[in-house]
Amino acid sequence: MKKLSILTAGILMVFMLATVTFYTSCTDPCKDVSCLNAGTCVDGTCNCASGYEGDDCSSEIRTKFKGPWTAADGCSLSGSASYGVSVSSGTGIFDVKITNVWNSFVNSVDATVNGTTITILTQEPDNDGYTVSGTGTINESGNSITWSFTVSDSSSGLSDVCTSTWTN
Repeated sequence: MKKLSILTAGILMVFMLATVTFYTSCTDPCKDVSCLNAGTCVDGTCNCASGYEGDDCSSEIRTKFKGPWTAADGCSLSGSASYGVSVSSGTGIFDVKITNVWNSFVNSVDATVNGTTITILTQEPDNDGYTVSGTGTINESGNSITWSFTVSDSSSGLSDVCTSTWTN
């Protein structure tokens, strides 16, 4: 009888140990993780859909570029200039609009963002023969964009090559 109760206690202990091991090893690391904007949780971390970032994928990538900036240009033809520009949302998740590029364009310039890079594809914003194109990179703290852009005049064939730093 004593052997039976020791055997029963042993079996009960093994069963309890197996149950505890099973439940603690099967916890879902994504159980309390909420990923927004079509992000998916993998091993407790959100993998964001294209165009979004952040711990919970709640931020659009372009958000870090949006807002007022102070531009400080150094250009091959027009020299140095300091002026205000503004970046706002464009149509798509990667699109932005920039006002007052080169301290000259009346209409906004369209650009796209990808990670920390912003790109202006060649365009003629004011339909006056002047085109603009270039790229910029935002720094890690999000308070400065370093630019390289070119403004070309189709009537004279001249191009003003500029480097610029925008700060907010």
